Amino acid sequence: MPEVDSFVVLSKNRIAIKSTQQPGFRLFSANLEALSVMPVEEVRPGKDGIYPFRFEGLWGLADSMGKVIVKPKFTDAGVFSEGSIALRDGTCWGFAGKNGKWQLKPKYHCEIEDVRPEFSCKRALVYDPGAGGWKYIDTEGKYINQRAYPMAFPFRYNHAWVQEDDGFYLINQQGEIKLGPFLDIVPDPGSPLVPYLKNDLFGFVDVSQAKLLTNAEFLEVSGHHLGTAAVLTTKGWTLLDGSGKTCSLDFFESLEFAEEGVFVYTSGEPEDRWAGITDRNCMIVVPAIWKSIGTYHQGVAAATKNGIQYELIDLDGNFLFDGKKFDRCSNPVGGCMIVQLDGKQQIAHLKKGALVSELVFPLSESLKVVPLN
Repeated sequence: MPEVDSFVVLSKNRIAIKSTQQPGFRLFSANLEALSVMPVEEVRPGKDGIYPFRFEGLWGLADSMGKVIVKPKFTDAGVFSEGSIALRDGTCWGFAGKNGKWQLKPKYHCEIEDVRPEFSCKRALVYDPGAGGWKYIDTEGKYINQRAYPMAFPFRYNHAWVQEDDGFYLINQQGEIKLGPFLDIVPDPGSPLVPYLKNDLFGFVDVSQAKLLTNAEFLEVSGHHLGTAAVLTTKGWTLLDGSGKTCSLDFFESLEFAEEGVFVYTSGEPEDRWAGITDRNCMIVVPAIWKSIGTYHQGVAAATKNGIQYELIDLDGNFLFDGKKFDRCSNPVGGCMIVQLDGKQQIAHLKKGALVSELVFPLSESLKVVPLN
């Protein structure tokens, strides 16, 4: 394997790797089998086997085997979603199918760098330069209303947050106001529970039901996901369920969502805190025996007891890779992660529980890892 300059995890079984000897990225399988010969300047994570790539400054589309579906001719590309992908032709965005044929011709704008239009709940957020604000279009390209918002968020759970002069409102797919105004909100695309701020305290809205779930009574919130949220009370951190009830079994120094309905917690004094895992009912799954537990992905995280060496554990605290200790671990992404042992770096394949290949990385360079959307 040549010396690697950087890599991008595209999906669970596709990786784009850029070597120091040759320009551009090439597509590889998770087992590091070369799938494409032609180097490209950039590859982005995709959905449904569609990957946007940039070649000689222009964007095209490729499938999961690296075969070009749409030749590079666009100035930018989004993510395939709900049967379409946003492609920019010159300065305007349009929406096309997998074959690159226009479903909605380019006439839309998106004024924020690194933000690309995308359909969600059959609505896409675009910028209207004439009105000086954000509007929503349906799959036929029609505005759901003529209101231009100074700030707006994509639709999730059939509702969206928009900003007016007096605060944030929740609207439905027809653009009708269902709740609000709120001084501030913290939307999370992965959760119907959205915190709102009032009098310096947090409460929750259930976006899927468009209803107020709790009053503003929490000091802080963190790690809200699906039907559970971590909240700080005067007693400490605990969990809030989808009905608005808090768990009374235990309180923690901190709580962060991990994966699959479990949370990483810490307990102890600030100078001597230890991490463990609890479920949504505040029942301890893994005792606080770790100095820290990193980001979980596909049920695997790097954990350390001394802050020097790292071990890979699952959601039950069991060791992977025969309990090997590593000097360095990247956050897991797309079913893989980079580990370093005795100066040698390898790709750890999480599903197989195996180290699949030795790589040579410039240790002074930071790895380019792009998470999935």
